[in-house]
Amino acid sequence: PPLPPAPGRAVEAVMSLNVYNISKNYDALYVSGDIHGEFRTLLYNLKRYSVRNAVVVIAGNCGIGFEKPAYYEQLYRKLEVTLEKLNILLLLVRGNHDNPK
Repeated sequence: PPLPPAPGRAVEAVMSLNVYNISKNYDALYVSGDIHGEFRTLLYNLKRYSVRNAVVVIAGNCGIGFEKPAYYEQLYRKLEVTLEKLNILLLLVRGNHDNPK
C-alpha cells in the first residue's frame, strides 16, 4: 500500500507513464545514470560494447535542460541515426541535477 501523506501536506502527484513492450523489439535492458550531458560518450560506449536491440534507460542526471531547445533537437538528430542503426530505444529520466524547466 502507498505511504500516507505527511501531516499538514497536500498530496500532489504528477506522472507520465509510457508502456513499452520490449520483449518483441528488444533483447536487453540497460540502466545507467549520471552521464551529465555526455551523450556522445554514451554512444561511443554502446558501439564499443556492441550493444544492439536494446532499451537504454538513463536514470537521472542526464545533463538536460541547461541549453536552449534547439541544442537538444540538433543533438538528437545526430544521435538518432546511430540509435536507429543499433535498434536502441533511449529513455531519459530527469534527475535532481537536471534542469526541471
